[in-house]
Amino acid sequence: MKEFKLLFSPIKVGTMELKNRIIMPAMGVSIGSPDGTINERLFDYHVARAKGGAALNITEITYVDPAGQGIPSCPAIWDDKFIPGLAELAKAVHAYGGKLAIQLHHAGRSAFSFLTGLPIVAPSAVSTPSAMYPPDVPQELTEEEIWELIEKFADGARRAREAGCDAVELHGAHSYLIGQFLSPQSNKRADSFGGNLEGRLKFAVEIIRAIRGKVGRDYPVIFKISGNEKVPCGLTIEETTVMASILEEAGADAIAVSQGSLSRGEWILPASGLPFTQWISDVDAIHRVVSVPVIALGRIGHPLVAEHILEHGKADLIGMGRALIADPDLPNKAAAGNLDDIRYCTYCNTCIESLLITGLRCMVNPEAGREKEMAIVPAERPKKVLVAGSGPGGLEAARVAALRGHEVTVCEKASKVGGQLLTAVIPPGKQELTNAIKYLWTQAEKAGAKIQLGTEVTPALVKEMKPDVVIVATGGVPLIPADIPGIDKEKVVTAHDVLMGKAVVGRKVAILGGGMVGSETADFLGESGRDVTIIEMLDDIALDMGLWTRPFLLNRLAQSGVKKITGAQVKEITDDGVVVVRNGLEETIGGMESIILALGVRSLNELAEQVKGKVPEVYVIGDAKEPRKAVEAISEGAEIARKI
Repeated sequence: MKEFKLLFSPIKVGTMELKNRIIMPAMGVSIGSPDGTINERLFDYHVARAKGGAALNITEITYVDPAGQGIPSCPAIWDDKFIPGLAELAKAVHAYGGKLAIQLHHAGRSAFSFLTGLPIVAPSAVSTPSAMYPPDVPQELTEEEIWELIEKFADGARRAREAGCDAVELHGAHSYLIGQFLSPQSNKRADSFGGNLEGRLKFAVEIIRAIRGKVGRDYPVIFKISGNEKVPCGLTIEETTVMASILEEAGADAIAVSQGSLSRGEWILPASGLPFTQWISDVDAIHRVVSVPVIALGRIGHPLVAEHILEHGKADLIGMGRALIADPDLPNKAAAGNLDDIRYCTYCNTCIESLLITGLRCMVNPEAGREKEMAIVPAERPKKVLVAGSGPGGLEAARVAALRGHEVTVCEKASKVGGQLLTAVIPPGKQELTNAIKYLWTQAEKAGAKIQLGTEVTPALVKEMKPDVVIVATGGVPLIPADIPGIDKEKVVTAHDVLMGKAVVGRKVAILGGGMVGSETADFLGESGRDVTIIEMLDDIALDMGLWTRPFLLNRLAQSGVKKITGAQVKEITDDGVVVVRNGLEETIGGMESIILALGVRSLNELAEQVKGKVPEVYVIGDAKEPRKAVEAISEGAEIARKI
């Protein structure tokens, strides 16, 4: 067994001693109170991560000024009235041996005026290029207003210290206000707060000095910076290494190194398929020029990778953000050597994509942000539970039901567990979804659930087994519209069969349907050198993918030469192609050796009606209920298993 000698060794950040090297970095989760106070939900979320063994929790984007709010329902620290809530949270985190830092934040031009009702301000009157934000032109801050904001950051630090928090972090990354001053892409000022590197650094340096004036030299200050903004005329590692040295001289006790900007958000939270440590060279570059601890951020979710980074002297601390959303107990499990019990993040970015809609949501961990509500408690009366289907929803239902003391049997018609996730893992960059299958499978069995493969649940089997509860998790099958002439031709196959190796396609293919499934199938075939054309009725492809995962897929499709025809309604499939209607005109797309259908999924739920009235409780979850994504299937499985 690998010993994580460095990962679980103590370290000091200024005067703050941490018990290990694992940090939960600041991540906006949008589950706090709209008024900026720490509510029960946010409180429980942080306490779970402290209990799970993280050495330091950093609160998400805690805004120092009412005009600086960048996402809804995040904490605030612009008034003394917020001190009591932060004090309670700090006390609870300390009870588990963890430390709590407050991230001092102002969104600048990336604030939402509809949230604040206040004008948007920035170093210069240059709007954010991010598609996530309205293109409002911000008001350029006057020097007097800048000094007022510097004082507000310092007051935030003073409040954090009075609340008993252990440190503060200045958010100078990702094109928020401090980062907007740092970056030549957003700072066009010609006064002392702009121009050259020293001028662009002045805002950050003066904030650190003002904080020192309020809380003294012995209170830890962490500075978070984007090593490379990944935008034209933005910060590069050559500049940020110089900046890091100056920030250390100004009084920063640690440097947290991220990357990207809001207009290139895909680099802030790199998705599945990107190399784990491709940006560690930037972290290492900053680590080489400063003497204070350096925190590595960005898709470091496995203890082995974390230990490797520390062993090779690339960083001193490891930020595990999404990994700790997926499994708050990751540090304790790793320390005990129980790596197989870790619920690894799949880096699908469901968490970030859900923020402005539902607040924090995790595909593999339905408890995230709902820790108290989703606590697993023993069942009042153990029941005999039959789960039909071993997709993600069925396995989660089995795992939770078994943990609650029910007698659980999972019957799967196929020879493998995993359901449609077995198909989803095949395209490039999706292999980390296997972590979800492995976790759900092994943990369901460890909890006591019996899994029977090659066994279809039929009314006769239900009659024989006499369960108290049947959970129908039979998923769905590819949708094959009967109203398209030629759809029954031999050359027509489904994307599912292509990905699972059940269908062989020619060199030149057309994919009907450019959603996520069709686009990922194109990615899979383009990688093998096939000539691929996507035909989609909407105005673009992959529109059902998130803003922070879609760019990498589109880039790969472009590199593979995949063509797309959008705004096209399929009218007929011919012997060598497809007839479509675009802009009211018919168009024939010929020369195709294979036609691949990626037109959606239909639910497979006949079993529910067949056993209804013959079993005390029948529930339908996941795609069997309604075709959606794995996050809904797992969430429904988790909720039903807690209900029965």
